[in-house]
Amino acid sequence: MAPIAETSGNVIARYRLVERLGGPRSSVWIADDTERARRVAIKILSKMLPADPARRTPLLQKIRQRAALHHAGLAGVQDVVADGEVLILEMERVDGEPLSGRPLPLDAPDLLRLAWQLADTLAFIHGRALVHGALTSDDVLLTPEGDARIVGLTLAALTERPDRGEERLLQSTDPADARRLGFRSPEQLARRGLDARSDLFSLGVVLFEAATGTLPFAGTVPTEVAAAVLRKFPRSPQESNPKLSNAFASVIGKCLLKDPIKRYPDARSLLDELRRIDSSLPSRASRTFTTATRRRTESSRSESVIVVAFLPYFDLLDRTQPAKASRLTARMQQVLGEAALLVDGSILDSLGARFVATVPDADAAISALHHARLEIAAQNAGHVGDGEILEPTILAHMGEITTGLNPGGPGLELAQKVLSAMEPGQILVSSTVAAKTGAPSVGVIEGVSLHALPEPAATLEPPTPTVALGEPAAAEVPASTPPPSAAAAGPISAGHRGSPRRLAPLALAGAGVLALLVIGAIVFLRRGDDGAPGTQAARIEGEAGIVDQTPQIYLERFDVEGTDPKLAAVAGTVELAVREILGSAPGIRIADGPGEGVPQFGARRVAEGPPDQMEAFAAGAAAERGPLVSLSDPGAAAAAIAGWIAAISGAPAERLTSESPEALAKFVEAVAASRSPNPADRARAAAAAKAAIAADPRFVPAARLAIPLLLETGDREGAIAAAEIVVEHQPHERSLRRDLVGWLRSDGRAADAIRHVAALFDAGDSDPELFLFVGRQALSAGDAEAFSRILPRVEQTAGARTPLHAADMTAARGRFAAAAQQYYAVEPDQPDNGPLALKIGRIGVLRHSLPVADLELEKLQRLDPSYGAPLLRAYIAAENRNAAAAVAALREAQRGAGPNDDFHTASAEVYAVLSDHQGILRSLRSAVEAREPAFEYIQSNPLFAYLRQDRDFAPLREEMRRVQAEIRQALAPLR
Repeated sequence: MAPIAETSGNVIARYRLVERLGGPRSSVWIADDTERARRVAIKILSKMLPADPARRTPLLQKIRQRAALHHAGLAGVQDVVADGEVLILEMERVDGEPLSGRPLPLDAPDLLRLAWQLADTLAFIHGRALVHGALTSDDVLLTPEGDARIVGLTLAALTERPDRGEERLLQSTDPADARRLGFRSPEQLARRGLDARSDLFSLGVVLFEAATGTLPFAGTVPTEVAAAVLRKFPRSPQESNPKLSNAFASVIGKCLLKDPIKRYPDARSLLDELRRIDSSLPSRASRTFTTATRRRTESSRSESVIVVAFLPYFDLLDRTQPAKASRLTARMQQVLGEAALLVDGSILDSLGARFVATVPDADAAISALHHARLEIAAQNAGHVGDGEILEPTILAHMGEITTGLNPGGPGLELAQKVLSAMEPGQILVSSTVAAKTGAPSVGVIEGVSLHALPEPAATLEPPTPTVALGEPAAAEVPASTPPPSAAAAGPISAGHRGSPRRLAPLALAGAGVLALLVIGAIVFLRRGDDGAPGTQAARIEGEAGIVDQTPQIYLERFDVEGTDPKLAAVAGTVELAVREILGSAPGIRIADGPGEGVPQFGARRVAEGPPDQMEAFAAGAAAERGPLVSLSDPGAAAAAIAGWIAAISGAPAERLTSESPEALAKFVEAVAASRSPNPADRARAAAAAKAAIAADPRFVPAARLAIPLLLETGDREGAIAAAEIVVEHQPHERSLRRDLVGWLRSDGRAADAIRHVAALFDAGDSDPELFLFVGRQALSAGDAEAFSRILPRVEQTAGARTPLHAADMTAARGRFAAAAQQYYAVEPDQPDNGPLALKIGRIGVLRHSLPVADLELEKLQRLDPSYGAPLLRAYIAAENRNAAAAVAALREAQRGAGPNDDFHTASAEVYAVLSDHQGILRSLRSAVEAREPAFEYIQSNPLFAYLRQDRDFAPLREEMRRVQAEIRQALAPLR
């Protein structure tokens, strides 16, 4: 084959080269995709594929499988194209510049955010049993929004080659190659192999450079750099950046240890360490963009075969078990992304609970769905014991779709509506895709005729399920898994448990194929760690290794076969409503499947009766007929069946159902709409759930259903009201009560939060954050008795770095001299206590003892350089009458302030030292608006005594007194 001429204007495969990126030796180009009419970035790898097609095809398939990585922090490979021996990687185009090209060092908040995002991305890569092995700051792109993206994995990583080119780099004379060697781990340079910890070493080098602007291992030639990596220890990054906190410097140092055993064992451990440094970091480091990839900005509309999927229980799972939700969505995106790429598809959306791709034709769609079904079944077989069963709804449909940053169009919108009516785990194809396959029809949804997944054509055998790299090669589909012909239209399960049932017609409200195993599993997942309140104690014990012994029941599908499809749809909605109600019942857990000793319940059409009449029943040894219900009133039907099942099961029925027809009707409407991924439908579900609560404020299942929906639509006040209903009637619902405390604290409703904390304490909760919160509120309210009772618990959990001290109450009452003596008494036992150093230094300034403040400032520059040190510098500058320096230091301290820092109250005190009246009032207004718990201190501080006669301050004083009274009343049960 003739050599490829890599010059502008030439065409390679389907790409016309436009502009080379990264210098004359670079193989990365901006190119025009002539088939798909879009501009892309490609990497051309000459002579990388075997000439023999028999060897080239398996290698190409392996690369495609491993390149199917979709993560918000990864600028990944979007397509893999072969042209003879040439391999072309089509890569995502990212609007950003390399970290190495940015002005360095970064500020402390930006450093923490960068570290979190990079560690999170590496954790995702390592979770796929891959190692980057060549990470540098040149490979980290910062977007205009400040988000970090790692450039897609190298071919060496995708083919799992241990050699990442170190030998070539060592022999090079290019300074750029010498620089790249400085990011390699010692074990890579010593040829001792590499694993995930090698990437953590490279990450440490990246963070060192970001924190200092220099590299830890320098040299003029590659061999000198390699020797430094192998034998020299880098200097402390704090030498170049004195503002760097000890905690972050320690993170860098641990990443850069020569022995990989001494580094963090994995990226998840590094994330845990970063979370300990700043508990708010996960939310602050969330990415500002809303799509997982920034592909092209051009949009085009065309008729395409669409593969779309959704994880139907994601919202509830994300609220109760966010880590589990993240793992399941990552698995779904990985499997479906791989399936689409294997048939030369294009991935349009792969973020969170939704997946959208287009594929070349119907045969490709069917082949991709078979690959996805087999891979998910194989994975689920390995997760039966841990409950992490993956059950996305998947649909292949042909329609008009708009591609671009936000894919849309009528074809995709219709597909999403169909998805919302499907059951978890179903895989279906529309008649436009299955027209020539002869696959059986299973019904109609939204006017779309749907079919079971047909057998693939003989020439399109579904690929063998892949095994994640680094795992045993035994992850095959279990022998008990039904063949595609038997289970194609049904849910994906870990194994077949009973013969397939005949499929009933599908319709809008969600009736259709209901596999018993999956429905049981999905209800269990909906409950998560925070599901049915009556089992809360058992679940908490379960976290400590005790098995949940809550009695179980099993629900069969509500059967109205042979009736009008609309009635089947209503029956499906009634079933969903019954499950939602029983999911709120104390003392009941819905089993994954039928089992010995597990009561079975269901509902079926009454023989010879009206077509809309159903009868509930208990099956098995305890066979019993239940109430007759009419589908003309779905709400009443659901309430009657759920109440009967609860009564038989011995579960308390208090507030389980409602006597309000309007509440029940709105509840059923909310249940049906909540299964949709469509934002408009989910907003409608939230409104319906809220209306159900308004009709019956004590209807617990409606309140439970409303909470995540209202949070999703931004109605936190409504979510709080719904949560109050749940915990009022189910007082042992601890997890939801903890969430409620957090929401109330964020809204400045400290007194209401304290009441719920008291209930948590009564239930045995010992969260250190709760003790600290109550202690600070007691201090704010001047409640000495409550403060003295909670202080030992705070000191016990925080140890020598406790943020609260007995002298705080003395200081809050304006007795600075006495407080100083008490602080001095405990300082020898707490030499590294940053909050204590700040308290002593601040009082030193207020008592005009600057030498004391200077000593504490020196300590704070080491212990708390981002907040405590600049704040104390502001006090000292104010005492020296340097207003400009004081204001500048306050601004720096504000950037480093955390949720437990009374920054605005402290800044008011600094302005008081400066005699700046407007600055005092401005800061105190901010303190009251932010509900900083320092009211007692503000009213007792001698510096603010003159404000007692100030008319501008009077409204603030009255507001503080009102809040103090509420807090003292809320603290009364804790005294």
